[in-house]
Amino acid sequence: MGRTVIVLGVGLGGLVAAKTLRKMLPDSDHVIAVDRADTHFFPPSLLWLMVGDRKPKDFTRSIDWLTNCGVELRHGNVTRIDPS
Repeated sequence: MGRTVIVLGVGLGGLVAAKTLRKMLPDSDHVIAVDRADTHFFPPSLLWLMVGDRKPKDFTRSIDWLTNCGVELRHGNVTRIDPS
């Protein structure tokens, strides 16, 4: 039976962590990413938004693509953590 890794939050760091862990861990391990949003925006692009060169839709996309990388995705709020 494999281990389970849970990544809380799928911001820029969470995306990288979930995808990297999935590549590094054996297939018997599970990687689950949890986020309350179903989309992600690329924070460095906020500079272009502030000056009017981009719109949010230009740098926002669904996080469902993580499932194609072997990461299980769950949408919702984390209300508590119980390691047992």
